[in-house]
Amino acid sequence: MTDRNDSGIGPILLTGGSGFVGSRVGRRLIASGRRVRAIVRSKGAAPELSDPQFAPSVEWIEGDFTDPELARKAARGAAAVVHCAATGGTDLEAARHVNVDGTRAMVDAALAARVRRYVQISTISVYEHGPEGLVDESAPIKRDGDPYGVTKAEADQVVLAGIDRGLRAVILRPGAILGADRTSTWGVRVPQRIRDGQVKLRGDGREMLPWVHVEDLVDAVFLALEDDRAVGRVYNLADGDMTWKRYTDDVRGWFGTPPLEEKPVQEPDRYWMGRFDGKRIGRELGYRPKRSYEIGMGEAAERWARERAAQGS
Repeated sequence: MTDRNDSGIGPILLTGGSGFVGSRVGRRLIASGRRVRAIVRSKGAAPELSDPQFAPSVEWIEGDFTDPELARKAARGAAAVVHCAATGGTDLEAARHVNVDGTRAMVDAALAARVRRYVQISTISVYEHGPEGLVDESAPIKRDGDPYGVTKAEADQVVLAGIDRGLRAVILRPGAILGADRTSTWGVRVPQRIRDGQVKLRGDGREMLPWVHVEDLVDAVFLALEDDRAVGRVYNLADGDMTWKRYTDDVRGWFGTPPLEEKPVQEPDRYWMGRFDGKRIGRELGYRPKRSYEIGMGEAAERWARERAAQGS
């Protein structure tokens, strides 16, 4: 391996290959004829990319991407980096280690390797927004609040600082990512909690849930990798909005569960009735989403139907 890859023919270094987004990115890269170098904690940790047919196109790096030395070695000779790995939860410091320290390790490694492009999968949860209005990419980001949103905002700051140091980076901030996968938040994890009665509806559920289909997000990753106009830019990916009530009612319909218990909304904990503006990426890069809310939710519904049939319920 060399420490420089100006030709762009090296592998794409991928984190989060065992996750919903990362596995989709990896499979699409392989289908397009690219080689993938995936950082995994252990062999078999990314079953979606472990199909024997992918073997000639996938190189596995075992270890923790938050380790700066491992990240540096993994990035050597790579043409680009797509950083999909992240974590949520309630432990701020644990989230900060993965989301911030891990991003810093990947950014530093990408700079050292002089990759031609770096793509950061962020989230619209980074924004500090008020009770109404349109949130575009210039809106302030969080300084406190939920650990996931705060640490992903801090991670974006690491990437922006990397851009100032010469990193050819792009930040993508998706809304709720729809589709079906064992690790999907909105197709599996939240529906499971709704099924089990662990979710309450804020008031009458009028709050808006911005969304993007996972395959449209992957389309955006390809634009970020291939279009020079994307370098140094931040893009929201919010292809539509759905109310929380519509979303939870749709999920309840999969299981036949009763209406959710309503949690009163009181001042200053008001509804947010604004919208996320996702038009920049279309104007600048020609991004055009192809999948609807109904398609994404339908895929998840089919997955749950197959699981219930397999369990005989």
